[in-house]
Amino acid sequence: LLNVLSVSSLKIHLQSKDDDLQLQILKSGDEYNFSFHSNFFGTTLFYCNFAWATLASDFQVYHKGTSPCRFHYVVVKDLYCTWLVKDSGIYIFCSY
Repeated sequence: LLNVLSVSSLKIHLQSKDDDLQLQILKSGDEYNFSFHSNFFGTTLFYCNFAWATLASDFQVYHKGTSPCRFHYVVVKDLYCTWLVKDSGIYIFCSY
């Protein structure tokens, strides 16, 4: 996750049913990285609250079947998802 907001800091709170990665506060230009393994049943779900200035938004950052960061019908060992938070919006880029 990369914060490129021009003015304010970005607060993120990332968690799953089993893991709470706690509140992180990123200044402009800061990055926050995390990794995990999907469980055997394919039910792993990570979600995140993004907040800055007077704005806030919640996203599913990973879920096998519905996440914007997924590849259908492709078995990949490592999937890299980058969330970019800019003044104009929140963007995601995925690669493997």
